[in-house]
Amino acid sequence: MATINEVFPPKPTWSVDEIPDLTGQVIIVTGGNTGLGKLTVEALLNHNAKVYLAARSQSKASEAIQDLFNKTGNKAISWLKLDLADLQSIKAAVTEFTSKENHLHVLFNNAGVMLPDIKDLTAQGYDLQFGTNVLGE
Repeated sequence: MATINEVFPPKPTWSVDEIPDLTGQVIIVTGGNTGLGKLTVEALLNHNAKVYLAARSQSKASEAIQDLFNKTGNKAISWLKLDLADLQSIKAAVTEFTSKENHLHVLFNNAGVMLPDIKDLTAQGYDLQFGTNVLGE
């Protein structure tokens, strides 16, 4: 049974303005091209992190990266091609990332799917929600 604080969370006691300087920190945000993922990337860029925006679509990622640059003035952001519904895409993303970076300081597992059609499957034939949110993340 959920507690009242889980149903109606209290007001936060901190804000993104309190994030410390993240210079030198390498961070990946999955699904960083929209929604909470994009807001997360924006906050990280505002605090000088080097961010890899992981997303399936290059056009959507490029649009988000340009928008985030316009908002933050920070160019420390790159697109990392990643489709969490395809294990081969995940392997390719890891290979690409490790060819560029020696460390990953933070991974924000933000991307996922919710309530897809029961017939929807990953590239390897798993249920789409399980394959993306469990195997992919």
